[in-house]
Parts: sequence; structure tokens; C-alpha cells
Amino acid sequence: MSSSPKEIELKLEVPPQAQESLRKSPPPEGFTASRAVTKTLQSIYFDTADQALRKARISLRVRKVGQSWVQTAKIGTGVIGGMSSAVEAEHPVAGRAIDLTVIEDPQVLR
Repeated sequence: MSSSPKEIELKLEVPPQAQESLRKSPPPEGFTASRAVTKTLQSIYFDTADQALRKARISLRVRKVGQSWVQTAKIGTGVIGGMSSAVEAEHPVAGRAIDLTVIEDPQVLR
């Protein structure tokens, strides 16, 4: 079992004619809603020339967060039946280059 936290995303498609009604509706019980916040992110994605990572459903990136860089490896990316549940490993790195030595999770390293 992975020691990294598992992120589960539910992705929904809402037809344009239903979006305004959805915006005006209260959130479902147990959820909260707030105004959207726009942030500019600097992310660099890595793959091989033949897109071997994408074909294996792996995403590898570094992202600038404040003054720091965070490397993220996601294994099992993609959406099936509206659900995305990739195994994810995040680690701080020194800069915009990937550093595979910081990944400790054996499920991500396999």
C-alpha cells in the first residue's frame, strides 16, 4: 500500500444551460461553496520523446509554489467513469528540474 496520500477527483460535465441554475443552488449537505479564486501557476511537465509516461498513465511535473518548487508524480492518471484516483507523491525539490531520488514511495517507484 502506498504511504503517499491518495487524491480522488470526481469530474463532472455540466451542460451550459444548467450552469447558471447550478451556480444559484445551495451546495449539497456537508459541502461548502466560495467564490472562485484565480491563481497563476508555473508548472513544468516532463515526458520522454515518445510520450512513454503518458502512455503508461504517469504524470511527472514540478510546480512553483511561492518561492519553492514541488515535484509531483501521479501514477494511474486519467478519468474512468468520472473518477480520477491516481497515486500521488509530492516532494520539495531544489528547482525546476526533476529529482527522482526524493521519491520514497515504492508504489510510485515501481
